[in-house]
Amino acid sequence: EQLTSAMILAEAEATTAPSARDDADEELFRRMGERAMQAYRSLIEDEGFWPWFREVSPIAHIGGLPIASRPVLRNKGTMQFENLRAIPWVFAWTQIRLNVPGWFGLGTALGEAVEETADALQRLRRWYEQWEYFRTLIDNAQQEMARARPVIARSYDKLAEVSFCERIISEYDTARTAILSITGQNELLDNNPVIQRSIEERNHPTDLLHLLQMELLRRYKVADETTQQKLRPALFASINAIAAAMQSTG
Repeated sequence: EQLTSAMILAEAEATTAPSARDDADEELFRRMGERAMQAYRSLIEDEGFWPWFREVSPIAHIGGLPIASRPVLRNKGTMQFENLRAIPWVFAWTQIRLNVPGWFGLGTALGEAVEETADALQRLRRWYEQWEYFRTLIDNAQQEMARARPVIARSYDKLAEVSFCERIISEYDTARTAILSITGQNELLDNNPVIQRSIEERNHPTDLLHLLQMELLRRYKVADETTQQKLRPALFASINAIAAAMQSTG
């Protein structure tokens, strides 16, 4: 019934939608897509990124959880970024409260569009009001950003010798400013107060889980093999607990 209802509503909105976007809209959207991809790739293809990600996140432990239908890696062997499946990739970002795959690059794309094109902000606001696809894209991004927690991410960042967190949070701040300007909201998810309040109420109790997980990751890193085996169940429990608190895995 829900699927049928959604299809009827989508078809009805399509037939009553405002006039189609013009060539300038299409060109602006194309440039934004390319720029967002470039920003995202510049992060994950940085030579220091993967060592950092393995240090600050529990990605190396997620494969041991007895919850997956498929292995974390596409092929057997050592854990490499190119060999990683999508679900554990997203799952690990949720654990450290950055949720990068859901929004990173949007700040660069939106910010540069507004700076380079005089009427870009007005166009983006019109898109958000009239174009279902763009509104869904923005709303999905702001939900992932609302679930992010920079203060916790900065603590995970300290587990590594190099830092990528401030680079990511800078993009987060740019995206947040752009989204609030486009939507006319004061805060992320003002358009969905139920989810907004749910996230806020879970944040502080979940902070303790993150602190426990960080301590477990620190101890595991310097422990011998026997101690690592003893720590592993506690690490698995921390991963499951944070996933339950966030109501999301991958």
